Amino acid sequence: MKRRIILELIVIVLVCTGCKINSDGEVSSSLKINYINSEYLEKTVFIDNDELNYPTDIVCTEQLIYVVNQGNSNILTFDLKGELIDSFGKYGQGNSEFTNPQAISINDENIFVVDRDSCRIQVFDKKYNFIKEIIIDSLKNSNDVHALDLEVDNQGNIYLTVEGVIPKLLKIYKINSDGDIKKIGKELIGVMDRSTDDEIFFTPTYEVFETKEQLGYRSGKSFVSIINNSVEKKFDLTTKYTPTSIHLTEDRIYLFSNYMKQIDEFLFDGSYVSTLFRENPSDENDGMTHMDMYKDCFYMTDSKKNVIYMFKPQGD
Repeated sequence: MKRRIILELIVIVLVCTGCKINSDGEVSSSLKINYINSEYLEKTVFIDNDELNYPTDIVCTEQLIYVVNQGNSNILTFDLKGELIDSFGKYGQGNSEFTNPQAISINDENIFVVDRDSCRIQVFDKKYNFIKEIIIDSLKNSNDVHALDLEVDNQGNIYLTVEGVIPKLLKIYKINSDGDIKKIGKELIGVMDRSTDDEIFFTPTYEVFETKEQLGYRSGKSFVSIINNSVEKKFDLTTKYTPTSIHLTEDRIYLFSNYMKQIDEFLFDGSYVSTLFRENPSDENDGMTHMDMYKDCFYMTDSKKNVIYMFKPQGD
């Protein structure tokens, strides 16, 4: 199943302003990239399992790797050696059933999964028992807005981002433990992660644009921010950086630029540290989008090739 970003009224232009394409097809950026370190991480296929069918999101814990398996409408769990351990969910609209699951988030108590098209969020315990569902009425019947990313903090607040062509619905939806919904920001399409201090960070992947002929979203202004009751910008990124993943450690922010196909490392004040991995963008790596990190390795889904990659330090 192809990722359905392009709709009738949408044009996504992934042209990297501030970047240039060299004669060999290599992308260079106005970020001060330390190319000496660009081969610090080695990319290998970590999981190549027949059960993988359009994997989207991925979460790594100390025991398991959770993969959102959108094509089969279920969640797969692997051990840290890449062996398939279990799965839960099936196609449908009932309890423990999914219709194109898009993203997953895990806190100390529960597992949260959101369906792409209906934006329905289901909550499970760590044994995959269904607890409840959360439906946002303004999103469930909108064919032009789809779930993009999901995050949850340890207080049980759920954060949902969406993508689509209805600008007034493109917000960050914060749902507290009582089910109350707060809408934050405007015309926001992006991804999130939770810090070790239990703060939610957000970075926009696309920006909305509108002309007389077209309404849609495209790669554009990008920044890193904290989500409280508003969007509090921390620092800007290169225009049209197109981040599709953000991962936080105690003292670092890691971003994956989907357009430039590189993993970059920043300090929390926005200082660029280095590029840990990069390769030339092509149709061959177009499916690489979502990543998570465990210890010193990154793990990333490839929805086009139906594999999970590991990015590990050279020589390990």
